[in-house]
Amino acid sequence: DKEGAHKFLSIGALLNYLSPDKPEVQYAIKECMRRASSPCAGDLTALKRVARFILHLPREVVTFKWQDYRDHVKVCVDADFAGCMATSRSTTGAFLTLRGPDTRFPLSAASQKQTCVSKSTTEAETVAADSGLRAEGIPALDLWDKLFQRNVELKVLEDNEAMIKIMKFICSFKV
Repeated sequence: DKEGAHKFLSIGALLNYLSPDKPEVQYAIKECMRRASSPCAGDLTALKRVARFILHLPREVVTFKWQDYRDHVKVCVDADFAGCMATSRSTTGAFLTLRGPDTRFPLSAASQKQTCVSKSTTEAETVAADSGLRAEGIPALDLWDKLFQRNVELKVLEDNEAMIKIMKFICSFKV
């Protein structure tokens, strides 16, 4: 019905607005909003469940003293292999932090469905690393180079051993 669809879109818009500050629910919000074009009663229930979860999260306040940051930004990437039951596509997750001697300051987080269907976990992780570097890491690197007026190093954290070995092998050649 029209009223239920309007309520779904209203709650969904609010949750999308909050999602950059709540990386722990980005995936759930994304999955709920996939049905935004024609929501049913079950979709509204799922969205309300996410909203209730956020309401019960403790209030977070980020405070930190100024310090000279080290020369690196870290992007942590991960993928779930064939996580979507309907399309068999994987989901990419990326988390970008600025590291200091005593702090890790979160800059951004992202969760999105991959545009291709991967045939293995290693392939899904490679697509996730590429996406994380292109969307989060490299643009942030340019920004921090300009702000600090020096070269800032970008480090990529990955948990798939096969993908790490392939990347080390490929990077050993001069391109």
